[in-house]
Amino acid sequence: MKINAAKSPELPRFGMKLATIGSLKQITWFGRGPQENYWDRKTAAFVGLYSGTVMDQYIPYITPQENGNKTDVRWVALQDTNGVGILIVGKQSLEINVHHYFESYFNEQTVHTIDVPFQNVTEICIDLHQQGIGGDNSWGDPVHDQYRLLAKEYNYGFIIKPISGKL
Repeated sequence: MKINAAKSPELPRFGMKLATIGSLKQITWFGRGPQENYWDRKTAAFVGLYSGTVMDQYIPYITPQENGNKTDVRWVALQDTNGVGILIVGKQSLEINVHHYFESYFNEQTVHTIDVPFQNVTEICIDLHQQGIGGDNSWGDPVHDQYRLLAKEYNYGFIIKPISGKL
């Protein structure tokens, strides 16, 4: 993708979002984890093989906000209780975020975590990057430039394929 406009707004993330059936409740990934981690907050999250439930990826912060991101992901599998699901393999490292909530509900109109409605879907964000979270101090330092999406062109790729059975 090329960003052509001279005064284009800064991208908060570059990637794709899709929603699948809510029965995909298990997640396994090879990347940083097991806790949430971000481009500028990942040194304590080591690359390895991790798994859990999609619900466990949600962090109920007091104010609803984007959460649960995973960086340096080589592949991620989402499966139902019978092992049927999808495998996403990056052509480069990816950032992955999965929830049983629509990310669009994490906005200024949703005041409390309890107000975020559960959905019978599994929403997946498959990103090349999202900008870092910044805030190196308690008074809100901005995100460092190396963790912002300032380039005028981005390219990435991944493969999605069906899977069945144990990984």
